[in-house]
Parts: sequence; structure tokens; C-alpha cells
Amino acid sequence: MDYTAVGDTTNLAARVQQIARPGAVFVSEATHRAIGGYFETLDLGEVAVKGHSPVRAYEVLRPRGRRSRLDVAAERGLTPLVGRDRELGVLLDLFRETRAGRGQVACLAGEAGIGKSRLVLEFRQRLAEGGEAVTWLEGQCVSFGQSIPFLPVVDQLRRNFGIQEFDGEPEIIAKIEHGMRRMGGLEPHIPFVRYLLSVDPGDPAIGTMDALARRKKILDAVRALGVRGAQLRPIVFVFEDLHWVDSSTEEVIASLLDAVASVPIMLVLTYRLEYTPPFGTRSFFTTLTLRSLSEAEALTMAGGVLGAEHLPAELRAAIIEKAEGVPLFVEEVTKTLLDLGVLRRANGGYRVVKGLAEVGVPDTIHGIIMARLDRLGEDGKRTVQLASVIGRQFLKRLLERISDVTDRLEGLLGELKTLEIIHEHGLLPEPAYVFRHAVIQDVAYQSLLVQRRQALHRAVGEAIEELYADRLAEHYEELAHHFVQGEAWPRAFDYLVRSGDKARDAYANEAALDCYARALEAGAQGGAAVPPARLMEVHQRRGRLFIVLSRYQEAIAQFERMVDLARAASDRRGEGQALAELAFAHYATLSGDHVSDVKRHAEAAMAVARETGDDYVLGRGSFVLGLLDQIAGDLDAADRYFETAVRIGEARGFKDTVAPGLVMLAAAANWRGDFRRALEMGTRAEVIAAEAGDAFHENLVIAFRCLAHGALGEYREALAVIADGLARARERNLVFNIGRLINSLGWLHQEMGDFARALEHDREGVDLGQRHRIPNVEISSLINLGIDHVALGEPRKALALLEDTHGRIEAAFSAHRWRWAMRVVVPLASAFVAVGEPGRALPHLERGLELARSIGCRKYASHLAALRAEVALAQGDPSAAEADAREALEIARAIGYPTLTWQAAHLLGRVLAARGRDAEAFEAGRLAVQTLDATAQRIPDAAMRRAFDGWPRAHAAREDLERWRRG
Repeated sequence: MDYTAVGDTTNLAARVQQIARPGAVFVSEATHRAIGGYFETLDLGEVAVKGHSPVRAYEVLRPRGRRSRLDVAAERGLTPLVGRDRELGVLLDLFRETRAGRGQVACLAGEAGIGKSRLVLEFRQRLAEGGEAVTWLEGQCVSFGQSIPFLPVVDQLRRNFGIQEFDGEPEIIAKIEHGMRRMGGLEPHIPFVRYLLSVDPGDPAIGTMDALARRKKILDAVRALGVRGAQLRPIVFVFEDLHWVDSSTEEVIASLLDAVASVPIMLVLTYRLEYTPPFGTRSFFTTLTLRSLSEAEALTMAGGVLGAEHLPAELRAAIIEKAEGVPLFVEEVTKTLLDLGVLRRANGGYRVVKGLAEVGVPDTIHGIIMARLDRLGEDGKRTVQLASVIGRQFLKRLLERISDVTDRLEGLLGELKTLEIIHEHGLLPEPAYVFRHAVIQDVAYQSLLVQRRQALHRAVGEAIEELYADRLAEHYEELAHHFVQGEAWPRAFDYLVRSGDKARDAYANEAALDCYARALEAGAQGGAAVPPARLMEVHQRRGRLFIVLSRYQEAIAQFERMVDLARAASDRRGEGQALAELAFAHYATLSGDHVSDVKRHAEAAMAVARETGDDYVLGRGSFVLGLLDQIAGDLDAADRYFETAVRIGEARGFKDTVAPGLVMLAAAANWRGDFRRALEMGTRAEVIAAEAGDAFHENLVIAFRCLAHGALGEYREALAVIADGLARARERNLVFNIGRLINSLGWLHQEMGDFARALEHDREGVDLGQRHRIPNVEISSLINLGIDHVALGEPRKALALLEDTHGRIEAAFSAHRWRWAMRVVVPLASAFVAVGEPGRALPHLERGLELARSIGCRKYASHLAALRAEVALAQGDPSAAEADAREALEIARAIGYPTLTWQAAHLLGRVLAARGRDAEAFEAGRLAVQTLDATAQRIPDAAMRRAFDGWPRAHAAREDLERWRRG
């Protein structure tokens, strides 16, 4: 409808314009009433204007910031806060602690309508009235928001940077950049805040980096922004309705909690009683559970609503009976009685003019709210219902898109504001509104017939697609919600998958799994017509996430379903991919019971790949078949498969095949004693895994790099690599990798003779492996502990530990049995020799040495040959010991392993001395000490070097050399 201003409106505007100074904006009283909620103004009093009686004028100073759902109502005059003096006092006391630099957390718990938000508003007003310089940032969870990562955090950030709904990407980027650079010290975090707010991060690497690493950087950025802001002035973060919170926001809150104690940050968390905060308890936590109002308090509040001190007895009884002491219900019951004509003002108070039975006051609060909505008139009620479909908060222009009363919408919204059903929320030129309470929205929503509700959800979804065509990623979750509720299944499927991908990229894995599961439900609905290939993609995404979460049986089920779908659709290429995924999922269980399944599915995948010419499946299948050969201890055959996987992946750009193949090649090179090749493969693997966003393999290969550097005596490099790897593994919460790296760190300290430090790391590894049920980590650490106890003079303690561990290895998953079976013999045989029972070591050594030679593990062959020589020497047979001692030394020197070299050379010297060949013994001893001294010089830390110099084994090598020198 076109509208043209005429008459006094234009005349008065022209006169007011004449009295304004250049650059200033003056408005009349009527205009001030309309825009006062949006702008800060200065009252100029009455001014004389030409040709008109004096008018009251105002100068417009600046726009107001975004406001919460209760702010406008507060300006109008809220019902007085009743029964919350103690709680308000506690909040103010907590803020005083916060202002002094001792951050606090206030948890406000209570049932719906109990007044949590009202108390928060009163707290905010008291701070404002006290002139407190404070940054106040609110974020609200929504009923369908548990699958929307960081939802209230994004709301807080948008408020912080002054981002409006109508801002495009360039404006949003400019506001973020300006705000964070102005604060100073936040430049490294800017790209991650930009990414979180769904705009170009400015660095392409952020979009492709590992999701878990990116999530950690986002958490760091939000925390850094909060801490830096608090250094400028105190901040109050408000998180409302945490009973609907997403797990990512819980992580943000937990991250902020770690900083709260020493900075002026106050967190205010509101939630219903069914929610249990997962943050534990700390000294700076305070929980306030809001109780129902007493009868006297409820009546006082009702009097505040009516503006009367004295209420008729019948009215008091109705309020006490129906409102149940819940503040929201007190207001609604009181207003309903007023609307129904039960009350009439008289002599400064009210009197009852109709009986309650006569007008039929509903018995429940939902009925009472519905009765209020019914009295709005058809257009008003329909407007509330339409808005309830959009959500708790809604934009006027979105409501206009689905409304059939657009010409009267402004007036209807004004009426709803007056009746306090909705409040204004936001800045011009993008009017936004919010329901005064979620209960009111829910009642309006439930009043719609199901078919009508579905049609409206579809209309809302289509309107969002049109309004935000250039920023759809920000609204995937909303679109998924509306199209699911609207039973528009193809669109619902599409947006649920996009929402899942978005959650996965934020490393919100549980939220992603939920979205994908709901997508599959949508795809299964009649009329969805989702192609099988797309359903297979979703099962693949779910299966891979289940593997990341170590939920292997669920992963297997997803890939089995993927296979079924491919076969039903006669999709041979898809079948091959599904079989390759299924084979790896069985391998990931690390269970011997699954080895036959790994083989069966991998071979089937390869057969399909050859038939279809699918190089990706050929690469993946080759990798899995390589794992099978590695399980069997055939490292040469395994390497051929891994090299095939790498070659195909590099030729076709399949980085997710190249990286794991290189990792396994690095591992095998380590076991063979080809340490330079291990470093070459490992370095390449780390780079490619990072490019592929494969955090697991990027981090896992660091353990093999550490082993290679350590074996070569490059201790400085080994320590640096493992420190970096552990830091990154802990950042990403890669528990398996943390355990493997701790195990490697324990071994590295053993190599440098620092067994006290090694013992600490190995105990940590055992604890981690047991707590998280990771046998690989636990058993590896137990073997290390056995070595520690022998070196520290506690061989019987080592035997008690190792005999049980040896039994567990015999029953272990084949992938590790041969490796552990060799390694456990080292401390086991050493312990038997130390307690004077060398004969008991011999059977273990024979089996271990045969295994090491057959598999080609040269470093273990050197270890075990040396130990068999020790046994022969202990049994008084130095002639039998000589061949093994020479073999151990020859292998150690060939593979460039200095620790094994000096130990084997010293052993050979002892054997030769026992045979009366002192001159030869001296030459062997000299090699041992020369190598030992060179090794000591490469230890970078003085304390570690002292531990090495005090190592009894090193001390014995020097003493023996001196004795052999003297002859």
C-alpha cells in the first residue's frame, strides 16, 4: 500500500528541520515515540517553531545496540521483581568479585516461567544504574539447537561486533577485523572467528585443515577474545536456556571457565532443572535454584501487574490456585482475568464483577495462555501463530513473506507488543521480535492444525532460501528444521546433510551423527526420492565418524548398509567403495576375530575395483591388504601393497590413501632398522596427512619419526619431534596417539639411560591405556616398565609384571602379537639373567630371535642375539656367546644404531675377556666407549646427560675398558 505524508506531518517536519544545526537530527515528540526504542536521544524541551504552537523536540544522538527480549518491556515498565532480593544480591556480590579480577560463574536454575530471564534483566539494570563499565553479551539456545554448533556463541559474537541481519559478507568481515584489531593482540585469531561466523576466513588453509585442529583453534580464538576484552573492562557472558545447548557451546563455556578465576569475566548460565551442567564444581561457582513465589509474593506481583495494592478475596484465591507461584503464570492469570472482564477498576483498586465460573477461566496455564490468544481477534491470533512457526525470535520481513495480512502487519505487531506477547529485539532497518516466553510460543504453535503447521514450515524455509540466498550456510540448521517439520523430505534431506557436514567440519561429531541419522530418516520417507548414491554417502560419513569415535561396531553397520544399497542399485563402483570401507572398519577393531572379515571384504573390494577400473578403491583396497600382510608379519608383501596404494594415490590425488600408506611404510622401515627411510616416509606422510585434514595419521607418524631419530642417536631432534607431537595430540584429544607418543617418550629416556624419567612416562602410558581400554598403549607401556625395573635393580618386580603381560600378548590381536612377542623378550630375558635363572630365558630368546630373523626386524635381531650371548656368558659358556655377540654388533653397526653398538661392543669385550683374549677385548671395549662418549655428547639436556653418565651399564663399560687396558 502506498502512503504519502501530507498536512501537518510535513509542515511540522519542515519547521523542526529549520531549528536543527548542520549535521544534527531533530525530531518531534510523535516521531520520538516511534523511534525512541532504537536510538539514544537528548530531550531539548519545548521549542518555538514558526507557524506552529511550541513543540517538544529531541536530538537523535546515535543508534542503540541490540537489545534482549525484555529490554523494551523494561523501558515501558515491568512488573516489579518480587521474591528475588536474595538472588539479586548474590549476583551483585559476584559481580563485585569479578570486577576485582576474581571471575565468577552464576548458575540460575528453575522451571519454565520461574523468572530466570527476568532476574538476569534486573541484574543488568542494576549494573547500568550503578554506572558500571561492563560489556554485556547474551546468547540464547533454542529448542532445536542441540545440533547447531556454537549457536549462542555466534549470537554473542554478532552482538559484540554489531553485526546485523542485513549485513553482507564484506560488512561482517570489516566489523570483525576492525573490532579485533582495535582490541590488539588478537590478529592470529581473526581468521577463526571469521570462519565461525560463516564468512571467508581469509586463509584457504583454514577451510581444509583437520576439523579437530580447527575446532581447537576456534575455541582458543573465542577464549582469547573474551580474555582480551576482559582486560579492557569486565565482561558478563550470559548463556540462556542451556537445557537446549549444543555440545560445542558447552566446550566454549568449559574453555572460558579455565580462564575465569584470574580475569574479570562473569558467566551467567540459565537452565531448567532437568539439565545437569557438565562442568563439575569449582570454588568460583554459585548455583541459585529459583523457587516458586510464596502466596504473599504471588499476590504482591499480581498487584504490581494491576497497579493496585488491595485485591478482592476471590481474585486472590484464583491467583493462588491457578498460578502455582510461577511468576509467568501469575502475570498470565492476572491479565486473563482482566481481559475476561472479571475485574473492574474502582476507587484505586479492583472489584470482581463476574464470577469465575461464569466466564470459564481455564484450569491450566496452557489453557489460560490460549484463551488470551483467542481474544486477539482472527488476524492477531493468526499473526502469533505464524510467528511461532518461525521460532522464538523472528524477523518482520520473514513474517511478511508468509503472512496474508501484510498491509496490517505493523499494527498487529504493535498490538502484540502492547499486550506483552512479543517484544521488539534488534535495530532498524531490520525489525526483529521475540516471544516474551517460550511457553507462549509453544502454546501458539500447538494451536495450529498439523497440516497448516507443515505448510507454514515449508513457506518459512522457502522464504529463508530467498532472503539469504548468498548466505545459506548460516541457516542450514534452520532450513533443515523447517523442511523436516514441513515434511518436504528431499529438501529436508539436503539441508540435514549440509548441517551434518558443517557440524563435522566444526568437529562437533555427535551433532554431525545426529544430523546424518535424521537425514537418513528423511530420505526413507515416502516421496523423498533420494538417489541411493546420496544415501550411501551419508552412511559413509557416519561410518567414518564412528571410527574416529572408536565405535567400531556401529561403523561396521553403516558400511554394511552402504554395501546393501549399492547392490540393490546395481552400483558396482559404489559397492567396491563400500567394501573397502567395511574392510578397514573391521581392521580398526584390532580384534583377531575380525581378521577373516578384513581379508574377505578387502579382496572383494579389489575384485570389484579391477572390474570397474576404480583407482580409488584399488588404492584403498591395496592399503587394507597391506595391513593384512603386516598382521601376518610379512613386511615385504605388506610394503608392496602400501607402495601400490601410495603410487595410485599420488597419481590420482587421493591424499587420504597416500598418507596412511606412507605411515605404514615408515613403521616397517623402523622395525627393519632402516631409520633414514623411516624418516623420509614419515616426513612425507606428515605433510600429506596435514593437507588431507587427516589428523590421526599426521600425528601417529610422529611416533615413528621419534623412534627413528632416537635409534640414530639424534636425541635433540627426537625430543623436539615428540614434544610437538604430544602438544598437538593433546590439543586434538587424540587419545590413542597421546598414548603411543607417551610410550615413545618413555623409550627415548631409556635410550639415554634416564630410567627414573622413563618410569614416570611408562606408568602414565599404562594408566592411559587402562582408563581408555587401549591394549596397544597399555601393553607397550607395560613392556617398557619391565625394562625400567630391570635397569633400576628391580628384576623380580619386572618378572611379576612381564609374565602376566607375556600371557596377554599370546592372546592379543594378531596385528601386534609378533612385534610384542619380540619386544617383551628383551626385559623378560634380562630379568631372568639378573635373578640368576638364565636357563629360563633361553626358550623365549630362541623363539624371539627366530621371529625377528624371519620377519626381517634387524634391530630386534641385534637386541635378542646380544641377550642370548648374555645367557651363554651367565651359564659359563663364552665360546657359545661369541657368535651371538658378534652378530649383535655387526647388525647394530650396519643399521647405524649407536646405543645397540656400544652395548654389543662392550658385551663382545666381556665375552673375549672371558676367553682370555684381552687384546681383542680391549679393542671391542674401546669401540664401546668411543661410541658411548659420542652418544653422550648428543644428549641436549645437562640433567639427561648426568643421568646417562651415571648409568651403571655405561659406567661398567668404562671400568672394563680400563681393566683391559691394564691387561
